[in-house]
Amino acid sequence: MISKETLEAQLTFYTTGRKQAVEAFKKAEADMNAFNGAIEVLENLIELDGALKKTIESSEGEPEIK
Repeated sequence: MISKETLEAQLTFYTTGRKQAVEAFKKAEADMNAFNGAIEVLENLIELDGALKKTIESSEGEPEIK
C-alpha cells in the first residue's frame, strides 16, 4: 500500500506542476501577442512603403509646383 505521505507528496508535485504549466501558457500567450503586434506593424510599414513608392513614381512626370 502507498503511504499517505507519498500520496500527499505526489499531490503537491502535480499541483505545483499544474501551476507552472498555467504560468508558462500565459507567458507563451503574451509572447504570441507581442509577435502578432510586431508582425502587424511590419506588414503595415511594407504596405506604406509600397504606397509611397507608387506616389513618388506617379508624381515624377508631373511638373514641380513652386
